[in-house]
This record gives sequence, structure tokens and C-alpha cells, in this order.
Amino acid sequence: MKIAAVADVHGPRYLSEFRRSLSDLGTVDLMLLAGDMINFGKPREYLNIVEAIESRTGADIPIVSCFGNEEHVRVRDEILELVGDRIRFLDDSACSLDLDGITIGVVGAPAIVRRKSSEVDIEKIREAFEKRSDHISELLDEVSKNASFTILLMHYNPLLPSQSESDSDSFSWWVARAVERTQPDLVLHGHVHGTDQPETTVGRSRVINVAFPARNKVTEIHL
Repeated sequence: MKIAAVADVHGPRYLSEFRRSLSDLGTVDLMLLAGDMINFGKPREYLNIVEAIESRTGADIPIVSCFGNEEHVRVRDEILELVGDRIRFLDDSACSLDLDGITIGVVGAPAIVRRKSSEVDIEKIREAFEKRSDHISELLDEVSKNASFTILLMHYNPLLPSQSESDSDSFSWWVARAVERTQPDLVLHGHVHGTDQPETTVGRSRVINVAFPARNKVTEIHL
């Protein structure tokens, strides 16, 4: 069983390089997109992402995605309308896929976009993040009951705390608590465009940065 994963193509910015990388892929059973597949304000670019994938893998491969910060809440409905049911978007939700007799459970974490405010209530933010982290844990626990392999798909790196708890990225650090508690088999993220360590572990969970600018390719993962 092999999956392909990528984030941060920022179509149209890296679309040509993305196409070339897809041409180097072998046979894959599942495509996972970890957000920022388009640039901010360009929802129609998602059609080019779908076309690029299908031109290499065919129209039958399952595609599961979460949103990134560039896929702002203002354009998400348009993206969903454009791609229809060709891509399954997980936004604080989960799904299970049966592939060649193996059940894969995927949980998609939300990408929280920073809101500027002159007044920041840190305690309320902390409480909200704790609830979201608890919900991610519940989703992972639920899908793991019947899955042979469990994946947490998110845009931000869950292992890099932000400068303050008022930052939108800080939610990703709270998700690390869910990873520590539930130990999914795999955590896939993007957002970090440059890294010397694209993969690490948290307990038994593999944490992999699949951002296209960091890897210069679509990442292939054997399960």
C-alpha cells in the first residue's frame, strides 16, 4: 500500500513543478493534500490541481484534503462547489477508506486563520484550543477502532509552538497533545517551506512535512 502526500503547491506558483513530480510517481492508492494547494484568492486553481493529479493517476484514485491558511474561509464554499465530490475535504472531521482490504482512517484538523484584534482574551483562546484538541483526540480514537492505519492530516506543523497563544498557528501546538494521547500511525502536515528535518516521531507516530517547497517533490509513503 502506497500513498502520495503534498502541501503548499500554492497554485499556480509551483503547479508546473508539481506536474513534473507527479510524472515521477509510481502507482499510488491514495492522494492526501495537506493544505495551501492554491494561492490566496485563487479558488479556481483547484481545478488545475485536480487535473494535474488525474492526468497522472487516473480519475479513480481517492483524494482527501484538509484546508490551509491560503484556502481562506471566504473561498472554501467556492472550492467545494468547484471540485464537487472529487476531493473529500476534512475540516475538523474524519473518514474511513477501504483500499485493497485495508481500512485507512483519516482525520483532518482545521486550519485556523489569524484574526486581528485589539483585545485578546488568552484564557478564552486557551479554552477553545483545548476543546479543539480534545475533539481531534476523539476523532482519532473513533476512526482507530476499525482502521488498520490511522492518519492525522493537517496544515500546520503540530510540533512548533508559535510566539504567543494569540497566534493562529498556536492551535497546531495544542494538536500535539492529541498526537501524544492517541498516537496515530502517521501525521502529515505542510506550511513549513524549508526544513532540515522533514520527518520525526512522537512516540510511535511518524510526523512528516509534505510541503512541496520543502521536499521539491510529492512525498511517497509506504504503509
